[in-house]
Amino acid sequence: MCIRRQVDIRKDAISLLKLARELEKNADLFTKEFYSSLYTKNQSEYYDSSLKTLGIKNFYTYFGNGETISSVPKEYFTQDINALEKIKSRTSTLIRENCSSNKTANYRKRIRKSTNFV
Repeated sequence: MCIRRQVDIRKDAISLLKLARELEKNADLFTKEFYSSLYTKNQSEYYDSSLKTLGIKNFYTYFGNGETISSVPKEYFTQDINALEKIKSRTSTLIRENCSSNKTANYRKRIRKSTNFV
């Protein structure tokens, strides 16, 4: 159940897959400057420059070395989307195979009806 919610793409759903798709659309907004500024948010000025340096270092560590990388490559989000889509597909298959007779899906309902606490 939890996995299905994380890959739900209905309009009214909030899910990890929808977030990843949104991030992919706006990948150019995740710049090195934005990423490193997250390290200094709500910090005192004393730590500001060292934390910003750490943020830039981590940006290069996670997203590639060199001055040519100015924002997070779209491929990072695409890889995550593909992984989530694969999980979604596997989960749907498992649910169809195991709940086709509705025995598993209605198990809790049967337990509640048959239990008497008198």
